[in-house]
Amino acid sequence: MSNSAYIVRTKFTDMKGQETFGYRIFDDYESDYYNGLDKEDIASEGLDFLELIIGQGSFGGIFPSITGHLYEMQRGIYIDDDWFDYETIAPIFIKADEWQE
Repeated sequence: MSNSAYIVRTKFTDMKGQETFGYRIFDDYESDYYNGLDKEDIASEGLDFLELIIGQGSFGGIFPSITGHLYEMQRGIYIDDDWFDYETIAPIFIKADEWQE
């Protein structure tokens, strides 16, 4: 069973033209977004961006569900158009567990 996961850095613009920055996260079953980052944050490289959002705790909603599934099933993730396999992202999740202790 395939369940691809994605994080896409995003600039959100409301109806009044005000911009906020963050990301959309989704897989084959659910989706969510977060728009509370600084513009400079979304300019980070893919793995640095993943580490930033996990380290800051700047997530909510389904983020823990999707990333927990990736960790448990040893699956990779797309960040924008770039694929990162499990072996590449696992150290970020391990570090995040240490931060939470």
